[in-house]
Amino acid sequence: MRYPSSTYFDIAWKQSPWSNEPLLDAHNANLLKSRSKHEFSQKNYLRGIWTQVRYITKKLSDKLS
Repeated sequence: MRYPSSTYFDIAWKQSPWSNEPLLDAHNANLLKSRSKHEFSQKNYLRGIWTQVRYITKKLSDKLS
């Protein structure tokens, strides 16, 4: 979901040399936790649960290594 406040970022990104590159996904535990909270607050419950599972998996794998 894109927000109205991200309009300026979208315009700049489309005109940048990186416009053909996808935006980065959440790749560490902190980003996954923030993403999960955001998805729950947006009432995307299934997506939030899936991100929470990814967060727990990442957190455990980081702890074991």
